[in-house]
Amino acid sequence: TTEIYTLSLHDALPILKKSYLAIVEGGGKISAWSAGGLHTKLAQVTFGVQVADKSFVGKGSGKLDRLKEILESREGSSVIIGTQFRHSAELIYQLAEALGRKPGLIMGGMKGRGQTKRAFQAGELDTIVGTLDSISESIQLQRANTVILAEHSWRPTKNEQFIKRAWRMGQTQNVLVIHLVSADSVDESMQPVLAAKTEDQIGMMTAREFGDML
Repeated sequence: TTEIYTLSLHDALPILKKSYLAIVEGGGKISAWSAGGLHTKLAQVTFGVQVADKSFVGKGSGKLDRLKEILESREGSSVIIGTQFRHSAELIYQLAEALGRKPGLIMGGMKGRGQTKRAFQAGELDTIVGTLDSISESIQLQRANTVILAEHSWRPTKNEQFIKRAWRMGQTQNVLVIHLVSADSVDESMQPVLAAKTEDQIGMMTAREFGDML
């Protein structure tokens, strides 16, 4: 015999969510509605659990701690910092403000992007924080001498384009590029994948495309 039971969506959601559950360092729980959603949250956790779950109360972010050290050691420098996720950018912006820097924030849907860029280039701001999607194209920030990728895109070209916001024609100073990677995480495992993708892309490039990348 076959017995059919009806389960309402309201009852099913907690069960579905429980199926995609990860326990992170410190005992915190990260859950999502799908395997893809869980992967995204695990990527967010590499910056800090509070990025994936704003209600999380626990120890802080290792990347924020390292960024604090870098920004303090680079006092007087002009810095641009890129993230994959909006909340990560917001947390970094708050950190920069707390350290007494003059930051600007650039993210999708925000007005005043051009004004923020001009203020940075004029020296009125010393730090630009934003998502890779918002900063990677059509913006020049040659005043920057420090570029930090706090998070990475799965698209190597997106990461390279972000670096090129500072390292491009008209740049007259050395540029320090820093990649922040959390050990034993999705963050770390994506690095060889990005390297392989970059190698494949270079192999398929024409001579002109390769020259443009340099």
